[in-house]
Parts: sequence; structure tokens; C-alpha cells
Amino acid sequence: TMLIGGAPSARAASADPVVAHTPGDPWERVNRTGYAIQGGLDRHVIRPLSKLYRKLTPGPIGRGIHNVLVNLSEPAALINDVLQLRIKRAGVPAARFLINSTLGVFGLLDAAAGLGLVHHDNEFGVTLGRYGVAPGPYAYVPLVGPSTARDLVGAGVDFVTNPTHWMEYPHQAQL
Repeated sequence: TMLIGGAPSARAASADPVVAHTPGDPWERVNRTGYAIQGGLDRHVIRPLSKLYRKLTPGPIGRGIHNVLVNLSEPAALINDVLQLRIKRAGVPAARFLINSTLGVFGLLDAAAGLGLVHHDNEFGVTLGRYGVAPGPYAYVPLVGPSTARDLVGAGVDFVTNPTHWMEYPHQAQL
């Protein structure tokens, strides 16, 4: 309450101030720890490994590996386009996967790009967002990077639907 003249009454001055709820970073401490861990991993593990990888996979070899990995991501983009009811858009990753798996020699070459079919990423987190799922709190996860709770759930679904997750290799360790 206010007294005449605009000064607050003793009761109003002694009451706890009303703090407006603002969306913040409820996981700030964990995020800062994750960011610090990522910095150490980047300096001592990831950067040296990436330099070694570049030396071992020059020019066309590195591009071929990149193209194969992009080609293997096309089914996930197709599935998410369909789940988002973007049927016309879903034709692009379907065509890219078919063309690059055949004419592109199992995806080593990006033959579809030469035909005007450009790769687009699409993830299950985007699909969840399209259906109104809120992003949730910000999260920084080492080896993953910045994300949201929704996109972390989506990344789990994407991981399970990635065909390389289900492949078996002749010399694979059996647990």
C-alpha cells in the first residue's frame, strides 16, 4: 500500500519483493560443467583426432566418406518429412537415397545434387516441434553440443532409426 505522497507504507516496504517468473536456465550448473568438459575433450581428444582424420582421408576420400554418411541420413529425413505430413518434400530424400545408392555407388558420389536434388536435414525433434511439443530447457551435452530437452529426445529416436545402428559387421565384438 502507498501513503499519500507516493512513499510506501512500512508494511509494503517490509514485505518480500514480488519476483516475476522468467524462464531461465534451470540446468545452468550442469550446462556449464558440460561445456567445460567439452572444452577439454575438444583440446585433448577431438582436435588431434580430427587432424589425424584429415591426414588419413585427403580430398576425394574424405568427400566420399562424407557423402556416404549423408546418404545414410536420407531415410531419417524421409521418415520425418512424412511424419510432418510434408509429402512433396519427402520425395527429395527418397529420390536422393535411391539415386545416390545406385548411380552414386552406394553414396560415395552425390549424383542427386547434380540433378538439382539438394540434401536437407530433418530430425525427430523438428517433428515433435511441428506437433506442438515445447522445446523445454536448454541443455549442453558434451559430444552433442547445445540442444533442448525436446531435441535430445528426438536425437534418441534418430539414433535408433539410423541404419548404421542396426548393421552387423563380420568382426563385430559380441557382448
